[in-house]
Amino acid sequence: MSSKKPSKKKSIYIKKTRQKTKKKTKTNHVKKNTFLIKSKYFNYKEIKKLFINRGNWVEYDIKSKQRPDFMYVDSIYIQDKSLWKYKPFIKNIVNDDKYTIAYKNNLYNNMVKLKEAKPYMLDQKNIDLKNHINLNSLVKYKSFFTKHKVCIFKPVGGFAGIGIKTLDSYEAFFNYCKHIISSNKQRWKNSKMNNEKNKISTKREWILQEYINKPLLFEGKKFHMRVFFLYFKKYDPVSKKKEKKGYILDLIPIYTSLKKYKAGDYYNNEIHDSRFKSTKKPIFLLRDIKKAFSIEKTNKAVKDLKIVFKNVLKCIDADCYSESKHCFELFGADVMLDSDFKMKLIEVNTKVGYKTFPEHSDNIDIDKIMMGNLLETVIDGIIPPDNSPKKLGNFIEV
Repeated sequence: MSSKKPSKKKSIYIKKTRQKTKKKTKTNHVKKNTFLIKSKYFNYKEIKKLFINRGNWVEYDIKSKQRPDFMYVDSIYIQDKSLWKYKPFIKNIVNDDKYTIAYKNNLYNNMVKLKEAKPYMLDQKNIDLKNHINLNSLVKYKSFFTKHKVCIFKPVGGFAGIGIKTLDSYEAFFNYCKHIISSNKQRWKNSKMNNEKNKISTKREWILQEYINKPLLFEGKKFHMRVFFLYFKKYDPVSKKKEKKGYILDLIPIYTSLKKYKAGDYYNNEIHDSRFKSTKKPIFLLRDIKKAFSIEKTNKAVKDLKIVFKNVLKCIDADCYSESKHCFELFGADVMLDSDFKMKLIEVNTKVGYKTFPEHSDNIDIDKIMMGNLLETVIDGIIPPDNSPKKLGNFIEV
């Protein structure tokens, strides 16, 4: 029994339907790029929206045998070994060559070699306390106190004010060093502890830095600027080489001391220690400092920041880990102005610190703005979005 053949019109209809189905199936199987975010600072729901709205990103499935296209980790997740198995195409961490700027002794040594950068650095001595177990050898730093009167003494790898001392005499410096040496000299005898990281962790390496005696004040208080510096190492498929770029975010928060400044009483942290915890409200360079002083002075500060970080970029050439074609890392730098609006770079840290004041109506959510700008500046140029997101443009290239 033979089956009846479909009419000509029906055959054409069936053919078109099959073509549409085939096209639709093909569209549904277009590869989406995957992202894996593990962050203590960022609101994941907000960050997810930034990716999804680009039209060609989906969350990474941890059960997948494929590697993620992009992985971002910060804070405690950097040392989370369960994440080390992932080999992302783009990663937000560069290798240990970053410590050419992230260790305070290396930053100083590298910056003062650059003619343009040297005026922005404070006078400094790098000290390995293992070389001063014979305490009498510390006398070589007595002239530094004669020159500067007041100095800051801090560990090379320290952050968040840990271990920092303001010292107003050589005798105070001597006694503090004596205490550190007495507490750690047995550990220093271990020959396995002689690499750079172990010298840092065992409190061997310190810097002695001049103190800014006449700082610029905001509402009578001492302050410093937190500058977000983006280092980006991008692979160029044409030259088959990696090129480095540097940027600073134009949203620059100001952190103040708790109480109004007065010279002297250098051991009173409420007067001399500026940090987020002692800052009572959101303050920004381009909004509040501009109002308090002048547009001209603020513009000069921005110009100086570009010069400073153009030279910081010259001091770092960190590369990606072997599994990643492209990489970047965000650093948090502390910068101060003296009463004459002269700028000084204090330090550059791998601990970025995204601090905001959500209870204040004039707060700016730096964390949300930061990820949007990272996507715009780093990711979109490598993996162009299907949908065009609103331009932010907060990163300034140096």
